[in-house]
Amino acid sequence: FDKRNKDLLFSVILPISAGPTATGSTNPTITQNIGTMSNRGVEIETDFDVVRTRDLRFNIFANATFLKNRIVKLPEQNREEGILSGTKKFVEGGDRYAYYLYHWEGVDQMTGRSLYTFDDENYYITDDNGNILFGTASTDDKPTTEMAANDYIIIGGKPYVYNPGSYGKRDWCGTATPTVYGSFGFNLGWKGLSFNTIFTYSLGAKAYDSIYGGLMSVGATPASMHHDIWANNWQGIPAGMTENSSDRISKTINPQINNTFSSYNNAGSDRWLISGNYLVLKNVNLSYSLPKRWVNRLEMEGITFNVACENALTFTHRQGMNPQQSFGGTVDSNTFTTPRVFTAGLTFKF
Repeated sequence: FDKRNKDLLFSVILPISAGPTATGSTNPTITQNIGTMSNRGVEIETDFDVVRTRDLRFNIFANATFLKNRIVKLPEQNREEGILSGTKKFVEGGDRYAYYLYHWEGVDQMTGRSLYTFDDENYYITDDNGNILFGTASTDDKPTTEMAANDYIIIGGKPYVYNPGSYGKRDWCGTATPTVYGSFGFNLGWKGLSFNTIFTYSLGAKAYDSIYGGLMSVGATPASMHHDIWANNWQGIPAGMTENSSDRISKTINPQINNTFSSYNNAGSDRWLISGNYLVLKNVNLSYSLPKRWVNRLEMEGITFNVACENALTFTHRQGMNPQQSFGGTVDSNTFTTPRVFTAGLTFKF
């Protein structure tokens, strides 16, 4: 299949001479039908009777969808730079759900602070003599800014920054679009006994867990926190650690618990990007129909007992996380996971 959505709405910037289109707006815009997006892929479905006799029946089924998302067309004004939208960036030829995030390098074990990749395209760092050590010098076409000494640190000959929102460099880091998703299950029957299951799954996607990131931050007022914040946070300079230690930067510990630096230490970045794979036992059903010779004596056509469970088991990368809540991959709401529902029934057929 190749499903295309055409004439998508975009705000197109007009000349300033057109006048503002909203209170406080300096850039007049008009909404136009411009964009095009493609969802291309293959759907596979199979249904197979493994055993089929008078008394025994065993059937298995499965389906899988392999999907590729692509932005085909953007407004002319956005084709070169793309459109930055939260954790994503829209570019022609790219995936609508591809993540474009700051890169978390780890925790500096000498200070307990988080470090991020330095934006060497828009900033530069000089030595004491004014010579550029890292980054790009300003040109007429592209002005850049010199970094202040307290905004970065050089470790092992490489620069890192503390504030990614101001000085960090974004990069592509996976997508919320799954490589494959679908369902599978089986139907097993023996005489009047029947047992049926169905699983749903998704593989290859990434999920951005902003809720977990928020619970790993601290503030000036009381608030809920995740227990992981205490489990492996920075406790001070490790024994034997020096400024020149090869393992000075660690990704296996959490930064120091510090209200002053918390917004930087736990800023939005690929640190909160995790596997969005899931497997759900969506439904399991067990039923039994009494033999015809028994129910005929009661002048009935059938009596069936059944018990069932919906959402019996859910397997995800992080306990409590529900990657099914958003196809866009961002887990940003404190919603309950899908409830587990048990039912039992007795059916009489006259």
